[in-house]
Amino acid sequence: MRCNGLPNAFDPSDLRKYLHIWCEGIRGANEAERNWLLQTNEQSILTQNVNVENLSEESLKQQQPQIGNTYAAKAVEVLGILEEIDEALHDADVRPAMVEDLNELKVEFRNVLADYIDEFAYKILSNINRDMELHGLLEVSHKFESDVFKAHLFGLRDMPTPQL
Repeated sequence: MRCNGLPNAFDPSDLRKYLHIWCEGIRGANEAERNWLLQTNEQSILTQNVNVENLSEESLKQQQPQIGNTYAAKAVEVLGILEEIDEALHDADVRPAMVEDLNELKVEFRNVLADYIDEFAYKILSNINRDMELHGLLEVSHKFESDVFKAHLFGLRDMPTPQL
């Protein structure tokens, strides 16, 4: 591994180690994730004590980082690694056995990156009230754009319908 934490593209063991650390980091982040909506207290703004923190949903939502920025930053890093793997594959000094390993790792990196971006969409869609904007009574959407990927998700909110 290099000083910046990125793997050497000419070393399949470095690439495997990075992939393992990345997957474990994803798993750990998912286990440690807590829904910030659980901290809301709409009565906090009604107090006359100026030292009480504003815990209204609107205030907490403004404090939250854009979830897509985390995913976009990691995607940029992984796409850079994939470019380095491509350069290593076109190098004439690379042995055929290493070329086979690098091709397998390239496919594995692509699959994990695709799952990572799918997880982004899943997290947005699983928290409709938290992460999506309401348009009308039923329709919700979430729009995210970065240099790496764009996502525009739509959904319908559950709405009770009267039984006639």
